[in-house]
Amino acid sequence: MATRCETLVEYLYRHNELPETVVLLTGTALVPDDDFTLQEGDRIAIDIDRIGRLVNDTVTV
Repeated sequence: MATRCETLVEYLYRHNELPETVVLLTGTALVPDDDFTLQEGDRIAIDIDRIGRLVNDTVTV
């Protein structure tokens, strides 16, 4: 993991009041190859049954 857990927790609590039972999840089931990079104009779509589709196009900033 690129960022230490302590740092993630610090950022989580920085602007939020959270209960003692809060859970911070850091994982993902999909991890691209190390050389993968999104390019300008790529479209990312996530479909969730009974909720809908989230679509984002990439831009250079």
